[in-house]
Amino acid sequence: MRIVVLSSDIPFVEGGHRKIARSVHHALSQAGVETELRFTPQNPFAGFVASYFSHMLMDFREDGQGRKVDGVLSLRFPTYCVRANKTVIWLTHRIREYYDLWDEFYRRLNLKGKIAERVRRGIVRFLDKKYMKRANKIFTISREVASRLKKWGNLEAEVLYPPPPPRPYRCGEAGDYFFFPSRLARLKRQEVAIRALKLVPKAKLIIAGEGEKRKELEALAEEMGVKDRVLFTGYLNGDELAEYYSKALAVIFIPFREDYGFVTSEAFFSCKPVITFQDSGGAKELVRDGENGLVLPPSEEALAEAMDYFLTHRERAKEMGQEGAKIKQWLSWERVAERIKESFGEIGSG
Repeated sequence: MRIVVLSSDIPFVEGGHRKIARSVHHALSQAGVETELRFTPQNPFAGFVASYFSHMLMDFREDGQGRKVDGVLSLRFPTYCVRANKTVIWLTHRIREYYDLWDEFYRRLNLKGKIAERVRRGIVRFLDKKYMKRANKIFTISREVASRLKKWGNLEAEVLYPPPPPRPYRCGEAGDYFFFPSRLARLKRQEVAIRALKLVPKAKLIIAGEGEKRKELEALAEEMGVKDRVLFTGYLNGDELAEYYSKALAVIFIPFREDYGFVTSEAFFSCKPVITFQDSGGAKELVRDGENGLVLPPSEEALAEAMDYFLTHRERAKEMGQEGAKIKQWLSWERVAERIKESFGEIGSG
């Protein structure tokens, strides 16, 4: 079996889709599949429509020697538009501004922008539905993404959770801090954790990652009077990230309607409980409230109460982390590779 793993990409942006692409490529290779990993240009936002049309002209049915390529595993818009003998989609997400984030996005536009984006949205939605319906099989990385497909397109999908990227995860002795690793961006809501910290005088918070909100978040920490209890680490490599996970008391991950987010599974692989919000989408799907973490109403007060609970019930935090670690029994790249191989086999020839 010969499969091309295909994802769209923006230069110098290390998103979760890159980690999934590299990991599934490696897992399929280990499972005996001849694979090649390709990243295609996504284009800046205003150029998304052109990117769709350019993908429609790409042909992955044969290699350079005229040999048949069995199919394409498409991970991200608009790679499912390419020409292929078989197409299996494992969708990370579509253009969210044209679906679940449309209302908020549209409100921020001027009149000219509103007209232009309504046209672009119409074209993109039409092409998404047309080419995704042609796919032989659709997986999604979470129920959150699957529900969007159902709501906007009436498309059915099977949920296939991606395991965390390979790192030296370990179950270390809990320290005295809460760990919040994520890109510093509006939808990740680090500001809620900083505001909650003011309500819990004994709590410490380590925020890992880079992003456009860093200066704003640092200013907020100073404004809230908690600057001495917040550490911004910036970018962390795999070993450093695993080390911070291993010594955390608990992991905070409270994004808004996240597609999936590796943070939850990375925390469980490190034997740490996860604190998340009810509206955090895919981020909360692996969290069972009161068993391997806490699922809270989205507020700084609720988060502060959860932080205080773990500070005063450290043994319970440890028990929840150990419960979370049981996820390793079924969440593995080997299982993902086998399911994807099966899906190409189920399609049949043609």
